[in-house]
Amino acid sequence: MSEDHVDRLAQLSLSELRQSWTSRFKDAAPAYQSRALLAHAFAYRLQSRRGGALNATTRRRLSELATKFAADPRYAPAPPEALQPGAVLIRDWQGRRYGVTVTETGFLFDGVTYASLTKVAHAITGAKRSGPLFFRLRGDTHITQPMTTP
Repeated sequence: MSEDHVDRLAQLSLSELRQSWTSRFKDAAPAYQSRALLAHAFAYRLQSRRGGALNATTRRRLSELATKFAADPRYAPAPPEALQPGAVLIRDWQGRRYGVTVTETGFLFDGVTYASLTKVAHAITGAKRSGPLFFRLRGDTHITQPMTTP
């Protein structure tokens, strides 16, 4: 699947995405209410067909997490010992969701690589605060498990 094809998905309306999904995959599109979410799911499905889907271990872990989150929406899995490059830290702050990607050289946020999570937290909030605490990686706050790519 080419990048051009994925780019075209972003141009389609929700109803056009649903029609394209049904035509391409021969089944009904998921009942997402968001056009953006359906476009991401569409792109993922196309890419997984081309490059392979999630491995069995990752699928099993995601299924376990889904079960735990369904039983307790406040469930907070323990973080890994060290953040691995490719991990994405997600933090909701003042009604907006922020994502920071762990890289070999630091933390990528909004097209800029920062040397520390504290510098990223400052860029987001405008105030000096602990990056690991802001991203809930330690302390008495709930922990957000970084999502890693297989």
